[in-house]
Amino acid sequence: MSLTGLLFMLSYGVGLLSAFFKHPRFGLYTYLAVFYLHPPIRWWGSSLPDLRWSLVAAVVTLVALLASKLPPSPTSFTSHRLTKIIILYVLWMWVQLAWGNPQHFEGVLLMTKYVVLLYVIYRLVNDRQSLVAFSYAHVIGCFYFGMLALNASGAGRLEMLGGPGVKDSNTLGMHISTGLFFAGSLLLSQRGWRRWAVAAMVPALANCLVQTESRGAFLGVACGGMVYFLFAPRTYHKLIISLVALSLFVLAAYAPTSYWERMGT
Repeated sequence: MSLTGLLFMLSYGVGLLSAFFKHPRFGLYTYLAVFYLHPPIRWWGSSLPDLRWSLVAAVVTLVALLASKLPPSPTSFTSHRLTKIIILYVLWMWVQLAWGNPQHFEGVLLMTKYVVLLYVIYRLVNDRQSLVAFSYAHVIGCFYFGMLALNASGAGRLEMLGGPGVKDSNTLGMHISTGLFFAGSLLLSQRGWRRWAVAAMVPALANCLVQTESRGAFLGVACGGMVYFLFAPRTYHKLIISLVALSLFVLAAYAPTSYWERMGT
């Protein structure tokens, strides 16, 4: 077993134990780490046991959450309109099993897992401090993908680089685009070295997004940016416009011709 693999195993075990003996939130962070690192496709993961790393982390986190004595949330998980829409959609997917293609079950199972994951995040990311920590974890994970993308420069569109569910260039691009919005929120809300740390990671995220050459991700960032601007506090509007203008200038100056040709279609 390589040193990297050994460190991963130790960190994984400590994270899951901490979910029970400290706070279930450590289990969520372990789940995020496994999602981004995804041992089965990394060079250091070949010597590790053949284990459903993400599933084990998710189950342990859920059990730790249910066994903990966390105070109830101010509002229930199902009281939000978006949550109700997602649950109704998943229930409708289950109904469609009666006449759908057998492969439809894979999508049903995946969306059901997402509902459980949404519940876990809703219960554990429930204050400003935990939201900031969760945001940093997401941005750091996307930065890791961005560093892998740098090593893949010149290899065409990015395939088989991300973790489960984001292995192709389109889904990876869409995932990285959410990381950019999280990074933008941290740039606006954080101060000192925390803000500068995020600023240092943003170029890697943006480069990874460009390397995916995903038209869906491009449209997602464009539409999401407009919604982001409309819902942001007015005090940040000038700063957001400045950051967008800077981003567009860098994109126009450094994005390869192949990127613009694909976006033009």
